[in-house]
Amino acid sequence: MAAIFYPFTILEKYLFVPASESTGLSEDRIRYVFLLFASVLLGLCMKYLLHPSRVNNTARHWYCLGWGLIFGLMCFGFVEMMCLFAVIGICYLFLQIFSPKVVQTYTMVWMLICISVAHIYRLMTDYGGYHLDFTGPLMVIVQRTTYVAFAIHDGMGRDPAQLNEDQRKQQLKQKPYLFEYLSYNFCFLSFLAGPACTYNEYQDFITGANFTSAKLENPNQFAQAKEHVGEPSNLSIVLQKTLSAIFFMILYVVLSSWFPIDIILVDDMNLVKRVATLFVVAFGIRARYFFVWLMTDSACNAAGLGFSGYSKLGYAQWDLVSCVDIFAIEFGTSVRTMVNGWNITTSNWLRRVCYERVKFLSPVLASFILSAWWHGFYPGYYCLFVSVSMSVMAARKMRRILHHHFQSHLLAKWGYNVATWYLSMVLLNINCMCIVILHLEGCIQHLSYYYFFTMIAPLIVIILPIGRKSRKPKEERVDNEDKQSEIVSKETKVD
Repeated sequence: MAAIFYPFTILEKYLFVPASESTGLSEDRIRYVFLLFASVLLGLCMKYLLHPSRVNNTARHWYCLGWGLIFGLMCFGFVEMMCLFAVIGICYLFLQIFSPKVVQTYTMVWMLICISVAHIYRLMTDYGGYHLDFTGPLMVIVQRTTYVAFAIHDGMGRDPAQLNEDQRKQQLKQKPYLFEYLSYNFCFLSFLAGPACTYNEYQDFITGANFTSAKLENPNQFAQAKEHVGEPSNLSIVLQKTLSAIFFMILYVVLSSWFPIDIILVDDMNLVKRVATLFVVAFGIRARYFFVWLMTDSACNAAGLGFSGYSKLGYAQWDLVSCVDIFAIEFGTSVRTMVNGWNITTSNWLRRVCYERVKFLSPVLASFILSAWWHGFYPGYYCLFVSVSMSVMAARKMRRILHHHFQSHLLAKWGYNVATWYLSMVLLNINCMCIVILHLEGCIQHLSYYYFFTMIAPLIVIILPIGRKSRKPKEERVDNEDKQSEIVSKETKVD
């Protein structure tokens, strides 16, 4: 692969191989990390040297597409990139030959077939391994191609009155050109690990409309903010996210060397020590994801992608393509809060293409099935999804029963928050290790160390007839409403 272009050979010989030998990390991971940092520098070049005021849209599309193809060749090789080209080409063909009323269905089915084949191939060739292949970019391409198909369906195949606010904003009234479609799917800023924005958000970034169309919620306070006229500076947020990413990368390297994943499957360990060890190991695993997502977010912000407007005080916000809310994950007081802070852009995709649209099935169940299918077919994924969904339902029920009892005193409220944080973190740590272990035997062994607590306890809470909302008889509700109306009427007369 590296022999295709001479610069690849130089980097391979003098950078990737020596770094791999000195750190003990695989060469593909070294290459991957190098390209993540390179994408930040290339993004800054795009922001300031290829600004929309300096060059036309075509040049910016070529820049994103060209570097995306180079990244793909360096990481995956020529054959894998041709496979991705074929997958995207067939999706574009669907846009041309199928009616906007059904194109989203054909695109979704085709992409699910493609991602299924990729996942099965990986199961057969690298079961349980972490070798870098084109499955990751393909998962992001699934989101992008379906985004376009559903946007065309909304803009050209549905009654505008049936669209919600977000669907009206993201709809497409005309089909994209092939060149722009390829640029969107292969953009180097998010080709390796996401995030996936919508097609209109990407076009606004290319044209610069994401800045020119931004409106202030409170113009009177804008002069007091640090941002003044023109486009907001992205240097501070890029530096902040890049340094944070480096911090989590160091944490991951240190913690993974001191506390390898295999330590959680050691038999001779008491429960207290096991839970404490699990906290450290799980945080090290999360640090790896924090590093990757912060780097991709930083790269997007460096180029100008990710600006979502101004706050009420007039400060620039750069959270449009943020994948993770670290504070919510590490300090949330419920499983739901922690889960909502994880892989945010994928959650947005599930909401836009599934949850808000499905009619023949429960939206929650349909989103669960699509998410599981998209992630792959390892048993560990399904152990995680089932246990987390039950934990969310059980936690919601327990909050309805207990929360109001601990709000009268500050100390009681603080104690309740600490207790719910700790319990939620224990549940999350136990469950999330399943996506690291992956195979069924290891997941069962891991869960057995905790007596299957994350499965049994939420299930008991769910099925017990406690904390259910009682509905009063209709006649009693009507009488109460009439009495309330009389009281309001008397108060109105007195006023």
